Amino acid sequence: MSVGEAPNPDDYYEYYIDYLRAAGKSERTIQRFISIGDKFQEFLSEVGIYDELNVTPRIAMKFKDFLDTPERNDKTIKAYYENIGKMYEYYNNRGTFEANPIWLAADEIEWNISNDTSRVEISMAEMKNAVQDTGHYLRLPLITLLLKTGIRIGEATNLDLRDIHINHEFSDRLLPTPRPEIKKDPDTIYIDANVGMGDVVNGRERVESNKRKQSTKIPIDDELKSVLVQWLIARPPTICPADPLFVRLNGSHAGDRHDGDSMKHQVKRWSKNQGWYEKGVGERNNVTAHYFRHFFTTHMRRRVDSEEIGGNDAKYFVKGIRGDSGDDVIDTYTQNWGNYVREAYERNIFKLFQ
Repeated sequence: MSVGEAPNPDDYYEYYIDYLRAAGKSERTIQRFISIGDKFQEFLSEVGIYDELNVTPRIAMKFKDFLDTPERNDKTIKAYYENIGKMYEYYNNRGTFEANPIWLAADEIEWNISNDTSRVEISMAEMKNAVQDTGHYLRLPLITLLLKTGIRIGEATNLDLRDIHINHEFSDRLLPTPRPEIKKDPDTIYIDANVGMGDVVNGRERVESNKRKQSTKIPIDDELKSVLVQWLIARPPTICPADPLFVRLNGSHAGDRHDGDSMKHQVKRWSKNQGWYEKGVGERNNVTAHYFRHFFTTHMRRRVDSEEIGGNDAKYFVKGIRGDSGDDVIDTYTQNWGNYVREAYERNIFKLFQ
């Protein structure tokens, strides 16, 4: 959301630098932005753009070619996009700019960044291609759900149909009456904190725990809704009295709820198909079920980094959806559900099918 009147300074860079200083950023951080900002202005001058408002994602993608020299690798160039993107997002969230072409461009670029000693990184462009190529009608909604929400695999396993409220013309045929907590909140998922391993919930003993201190309502965007509806139409009958969202398709347990291991197996099969899983290299070098929490956090934190939600740091917004512990996280997210959470989520959630 915008805060007060949209700033319209004569010099976007100087105004933003003043903001960084007022926000208590280190002088080293500020000087780094100044250096990167100078390079971006040089690029704009070269392509004949004299107002940052006129930068489009297509133009922003050319910034990489401008920066691509033997002295700069993709990791360094990506850091340039991150810094300029934060300036755009600052003005975007305050109503000065209508979009952030820098981060839109960065999401489409396939970065050649080595991660030999750190977590594997998949670009947004690569992830989009992988998701769109997913033909398996169970794996598509599962992967999309994990990417769009950052929830834990055990929490996805524990979802029952009553935990899903979707506003759709087929809702009455596909879903039961939603639980009271989300009955007035269409297009919402409910993660119940009161689900532990061995607990009998909704008529069925659970083999996975929801590792949250407080139950959480999570918005469903149009893309996730679409794939969930497709899954619900194709979903086979279940033998589980709790009516789980994700049902086993075959084997001796066909029709029953998945457990954590079988859900992780579905992700592993998908990851292997993409060439993103190799036995023996360690979890940090493979795309596993947990990787999606990392992907969601990375891309959502970047989008909401400078957005104010109820006057608090936007990190609470992402952490609240993820279900991270901490009373400050829980309170901030819960208090702002009715005011900003859905609006901020829909404004910032990345697209996988566009």
